Amino acid sequence: MKNKTILTLINTVCHSNMAYNEFVLPLKEKNRFIICSVFEDELIPEVESYNSKGNVLKYVKSLKSQIFNAQFDIVHIHSCQTAIMFFIVALFTKPSLFKQTVMTVHSSFNVFNIRNRLILLPCFLFFKKIVCCSRSSYETFPGLYKFIAGKRLGFINNGVNIDRVDTAIFKGTLPKIVPNNQKVILSVAAYKKIKNHETLIKAFCNIKFRNTTLCLIGKGERLSKIKKMVQELGCNDNVVFIEHLDRDEVFRYMKMADIFVSTSMGEGLPISVLEAMACGAPVILSDISPHKIIVEHLKGISLIPLGNYKSFALAIDRLLNLSRVKMDRLGETCREKVENEFSLNSMLSAYEQIYDQLNL
Repeated sequence: MKNKTILTLINTVCHSNMAYNEFVLPLKEKNRFIICSVFEDELIPEVESYNSKGNVLKYVKSLKSQIFNAQFDIVHIHSCQTAIMFFIVALFTKPSLFKQTVMTVHSSFNVFNIRNRLILLPCFLFFKKIVCCSRSSYETFPGLYKFIAGKRLGFINNGVNIDRVDTAIFKGTLPKIVPNNQKVILSVAAYKKIKNHETLIKAFCNIKFRNTTLCLIGKGERLSKIKKMVQELGCNDNVVFIEHLDRDEVFRYMKMADIFVSTSMGEGLPISVLEAMACGAPVILSDISPHKIIVEHLKGISLIPLGNYKSFALAIDRLLNLSRVKMDRLGETCREKVENEFSLNSMLSAYEQIYDQLNL
């Protein structure tokens, strides 16, 4: 693929933003990126960027400026918010840009609210390429969306930057939040209703393996509610909340953890699960389609019915009671699954083919 200039439209540049971490950073030496972000950035981008700090009018003006003044080959959109603003601006200024536009859909249809489902309709109708982040995400879209997009709609499974994971673990020091004889259960997720922290908290408070700490990494509007729940259930002495960590430090927590758990009710293809597996952590996951794809043909990994905290507790106890050798072997199996089927190189190679097609 020859060097290209890619206008990248995202919500914000932050530690957890996949568009920045998995699409921009790995290719920034090969291509020129121009980022337009809506909300205030958490990080200073390593490429050319324009941030509107939550001001929609400023973002629209920024888009107009890029459309009229910048020379770019591809427009890559990563969110519904940026998609609808770009669609309106381009429609009335330069609709030919739709032929240079690819949109990655980073979740499944059932996760989107009504507003975003409506926003996706003109995107599916006009943008040159729509890419779902997994096969399961693609399969959730109703026939209407597939009909209006036709062959322009497809999927590319999310991938993990395994080299970055290994480098972060090798260069850093693994965190020590508990004594050596204690086990650590880890979950990394924003505090949103769909992430279903309540089931995880209830499960943890019901496990029989008592010498254990639950570590929760994330931030969000429901954090105070989850903290209150932990206190009411009497588990606060064994639950650690961590809100702010850079991405490399999160990898070290994943490497340190004995088990990684996701009780989520809906995903596209969860990067946090794949990253935990790349770090060698055995996983326990809710029984949703994206999780099924991840652990397909993987022995020893449990998929638990949604909301069934007792079954989650039993699955956690089962893993915690395994010998260290068996736990390590299971973690190695998880790692191999990611290496073989969910590598970042495979994902980016597929996107580079799309970039080439759009730039003909």
